[in-house]
Amino acid sequence: MISCHLHDFIEIACMYRYRVRLTLRDGSTLSGIAQDTAVESNQREVLKLETANGMVEIDQDDLESMQAVDSNPHFSSVDFR
Repeated sequence: MISCHLHDFIEIACMYRYRVRLTLRDGSTLSGIAQDTAVESNQREVLKLETANGMVEIDQDDLESMQAVDSNPHFSSVDFR
């Protein structure tokens, strides 16, 4: 589980629909527009990301980092580990 202050950056990205580039713990990357967060029935927290291939849900525990694609006043890069 990521800490609350880091979770706030995910919420900001969703609130403003920022385009982000995510790096996952396995080294893979995804890019898209942050849409929403959710808690699944198994208590898994996910980030919903609209990608060129459709909506994907990323387990927040799998996040290594998030970079803002466009300049914004809130963050440019966030490291979750």
